[in-house]
Amino acid sequence: MARLGGDEFVILADGLGRADAADLAYGLRNEIVQPIRAEGRPSGWAPASASDGRLAA
Repeated sequence: MARLGGDEFVILADGLGRADAADLAYGLRNEIVQPIRAEGRPSGWAPASASDGRLAA
């Protein structure tokens, strides 16, 4: 994993096929989008979001 800047990260998963790469991206995205505890918000929680892009070579 490498940080490109800001909130952008790259994960190199050498040797994964397209289906396994899609599964990895799906799992990571689902972990990232869990609500974040935030004091001062009416609900006490803040939403989180994520997107992914994949390149297979």
